[in-house]
Amino acid sequence: MGAKVKETQENKGLIAISKTLARAKDGMSMQEKKLMAICLSKIEWKNVANNLEIWMDKEEIMELLGSTIDSSDRSTYLRKLAQETVRHSELHFDGKDKDEWEDMPLFTRRKSTKNQLMMELYQGAANLVQGLECEYITLFLRDILRFDSNIDGLRAYTLYEYLRMNSDNRRINTRIISTKEFKELFNIPKDGKGSYMRDSGGFDRTNFEKYVIEPVLRMLGACEHVVLHERGRKPNGERIYYTKIKKHGLVQGYELMYTINKYPRAVKPETIIDVQENPVDLKIAQDVKEGKKKPKKNTFNNFEGRKYDFNNLESQLLK
Repeated sequence: MGAKVKETQENKGLIAISKTLARAKDGMSMQEKKLMAICLSKIEWKNVANNLEIWMDKEEIMELLGSTIDSSDRSTYLRKLAQETVRHSELHFDGKDKDEWEDMPLFTRRKSTKNQLMMELYQGAANLVQGLECEYITLFLRDILRFDSNIDGLRAYTLYEYLRMNSDNRRINTRIISTKEFKELFNIPKDGKGSYMRDSGGFDRTNFEKYVIEPVLRMLGACEHVVLHERGRKPNGERIYYTKIKKHGLVQGYELMYTINKYPRAVKPETIIDVQENPVDLKIAQDVKEGKKKPKKNTFNNFEGRKYDFNNLESQLLK
């Protein structure tokens, strides 16, 4: 599992990115993703005019990354990490066909002083992480810092974003991900080396689950924001977080159940998850605020639109 994260108010907070950014492709490693997340935790994502120069305390960065590097090597390590993060933050957006695309960096410049590191957001990409009112997702910084800084951790982060992109904060979410979708999500080749295809042409599902699916879900199982539901146990007591979906005896995909844990309201306002993640809910909330529409009553969060006449139920119970 990833490095133990120091318990502080800040590293428990939420960060937010637009869904456009979440869909973009980049070349960052998991360690670089962690530095990006630390940067984004320093800005107020509902504010439209953050300072694009994000300054961070070097000692804090090292603590959050769980680094054990000697202090004498800290400057060299952070310089290389910042350089690689900027270089690999190139975002690639695909259009409707091969002629439509856009590339841009997320970060353009880095700078260091004795005790601080600065990463500068690219002006053209700033609206992907600030001024967010709808069509965005929230992520827990502490969850991201827990992921291992290897290929399994990067896959866990990718699935973490994917589940947030396909979630409803008000209910238990169920998502079936096919084998093909998992391979595309994790950039696993269709055939050849690393594809989990046998020379005979069959798919090595046992090793695919052992070395791809299960390590990723074990990491996600420790998350606080995206909460996976346990679906069973192995003989050794290890938790299972998926159910295999079969057709004619063949596995078609994996069903995941999860909920989104809203962060306590004690946190500063810009870190509260609310209906603004969903533009439809945003319109409803605005109508309620302006008195155009009355809020629903007697509705459980897990079941949208389900109403209960408690007086009627009580009279039936007393008969």
